[in-house]
Amino acid sequence: MKVHVWGRCEPADCDWGEREIETVGSEVRATFDTDFSTTTMQFVLLPGERMLAIHKTEYKDGSGRIDREHAEFFIQENANAADADSIAASALLHEVAERYRSLHEARFEAEVQAEYKDGETVSRKTKVVKTEISQPGRAKTDLSDSGESMVAIQDGKTIWTFYPKTNDYTVATARNGTFEDSPVQAYSSLDQIQASMRIIGHDQVADAYCVKLVLEHGPKHVRALWIDPQSKFVRKDEIKDVSATSRGELSQSSITTYSVARVVEKLNPAIFSFDPVKTHATKRIELQQDPATTSIGTLAPDFSLNAVDGREVSLSALRGKIVLLDFWASWCLPCRSAMPSIELLHRQFKDSGIVVLGIDDEGVETQRAFHEKFGYSFSSLLDPAQKVKNLYKVGGIPTTVLIDGNGEIRAYDAGETSYESLMTTLRSILAKEDLRAPPATP
Repeated sequence: MKVHVWGRCEPADCDWGEREIETVGSEVRATFDTDFSTTTMQFVLLPGERMLAIHKTEYKDGSGRIDREHAEFFIQENANAADADSIAASALLHEVAERYRSLHEARFEAEVQAEYKDGETVSRKTKVVKTEISQPGRAKTDLSDSGESMVAIQDGKTIWTFYPKTNDYTVATARNGTFEDSPVQAYSSLDQIQASMRIIGHDQVADAYCVKLVLEHGPKHVRALWIDPQSKFVRKDEIKDVSATSRGELSQSSITTYSVARVVEKLNPAIFSFDPVKTHATKRIELQQDPATTSIGTLAPDFSLNAVDGREVSLSALRGKIVLLDFWASWCLPCRSAMPSIELLHRQFKDSGIVVLGIDDEGVETQRAFHEKFGYSFSSLLDPAQKVKNLYKVGGIPTTVLIDGNGEIRAYDAGETSYESLMTTLRSILAKEDLRAPPATP
């Protein structure tokens, strides 16, 4: 008998060639010898048309590398059962899920890189997330990125989300015994995922030599996990998702890399508590509701930002003109749906003393490419630190703010607003300010 072996490599599998099977006592094995290593493989036939392959490599290159024994199940190709890769991957995911479900106290630090791609338009964001968890259901998460940083504190009953820059907070009820938005929540149910899965190799991530596992929900929904086989912690998580939109194909991906993933002995219980009275923090929902109600008719906060074309634009310099602010982002699907209406209003009213300004925290190239691709001609301003977004208490995008010639807020719409609603308000302002309105659209 002979055995023919391939090692999984990129871009094509490595052909180790054929070797004669040798029998030593009750063992059946084959040896693959190269200039720098010797790999011995032992084969054991099992019931159910399965075979167990145990292999170990000894290195002769002086590198000092040590290879522990590996074992894999192989299923006969025509067997009516799950393949060997799937069995091994499923078993590993179960061990990982059990590991996260049984954690008592642990610390995680990760960098998350997200990318949104629509044709040639690409938007990228990076954030750093630090999480500490403690049973029962207590967690603290620090998140920082180019925009607004936040601290989420969960005491087992309540989730407090504190925003240091603006000294405000939100509060929600925690689900009993769960760790919201944490690695524990993300990975404790990995063994319940229904997908095609396989182990495809090994790779170094931070301080761990990891097993790489791939889960597929079809060719357009793929997830790869790098798992430390010793600690059973996920050290890297890459998700790629492609979906169809009215304008073509939208690709979204994220890569989460854990520089720290470890069990800790004892965490200070004080880090899992938050007192808004001591921090003199204001409830954010009150601030967000204020512009939509009591602030209508009040003076709009002044600001100054650079436009994509390099001009400096300040609200005070536009006094006497009607200003429409559109808070948006290229990756925001509701924003993209609303922008054609914003562009239409700009073209209809630009000769009537009205200025339309987009406000986005993305980079100049991302905004410029997006506007050029879809033919948007209104100005867009750069707000990388989200200063104006916070100044206007924008809790979500899209948000539109309509300011009259006296600098007063006349409309504040959180969420996708209608063209007809904006048109009605604009005509009302134009009539009162005696500016020339365009003819009604038939």
